[in-house]
Amino acid sequence: MQETEKKHILVVDDDPMMLSATRLLLKDTYKMSMANSGHNALELLAMKPVDLILLDYEMPYISGPKFMEMIRSDKKTKDIPVMVLTALNESEIGEEIHKWNPQDILFKTMPPEELMERIDGFLNSK
Repeated sequence: MQETEKKHILVVDDDPMMLSATRLLLKDTYKMSMANSGHNALELLAMKPVDLILLDYEMPYISGPKFMEMIRSDKKTKDIPVMVLTALNESEIGEEIHKWNPQDILFKTMPPEELMERIDGFLNSK
């Protein structure tokens, strides 16, 4: 697949190791942009459109839920699909994130193949 035909994923995570691991997992299949904060992610979104955002739930300053609230309230970004990426378990997440209607909740403890399968499954169904 040519670079221009690849779907574009924005990964937002404050953990540099997670950003690196996610990039390694997805870079051959997708065009990638990386942001180490919600603020940086908002700047990137203002410059170029993306097909999917992989969003860390727990980040300093702008948390995952706060970031979702911000992009959902902006007409330019409100329809961008978001998958939440978290180290928390289901019970620790609570209901707050669900009100922003993420496409999926992915757990950082998932095997890489499952993570890839869920992302591929969503993007290939679009």
